[in-house]
Amino acid sequence: MTITELEERLKNCKDLVDPQENLTEEDKEAIISTVFFCHPNVLYMYETTHHNMHKIKIQREWLFKITKDYESYNLIVDLSRSKPPSAEIREGIKTFLSDKMNRIYIYIGSNVLLKLAAKFILYSVFKDMDYKFVSSREEALKLSTNDS
Repeated sequence: MTITELEERLKNCKDLVDPQENLTEEDKEAIISTVFFCHPNVLYMYETTHHNMHKIKIQREWLFKITKDYESYNLIVDLSRSKPPSAEIREGIKTFLSDKMNRIYIYIGSNVLLKLAAKFILYSVFKDMDYKFVSSREEALKLSTNDS
């Protein structure tokens, strides 16, 4: 997937304001559309602005479903439209971690305050994982595809 194709795909990722437990099929589709393979063995997760455990559960189930036949993969986490997560959400994020993940590339965007908060918060979440902060989506794609 080229950067242009990726950016087109990201335009179609909806952000649900407060996903509830009784999600419609359309809501579930919107949530799982944020987790996809952008290259063989490279999974992309476009984090949404609104976090809750219902959304995390749907994303996690989808991630494990689409990676079940993979021995390993790299993960790009795009936090460019995200807000700092609560303690509950940080614990939920840890449930995504898998031995199949080779390396995690984290793209935050240009928000300096979010970068500082993310580095502090994500250290506790990913401390046992091989992860790297990247400065652009292009860099994430390039590094992750070279590693796979």
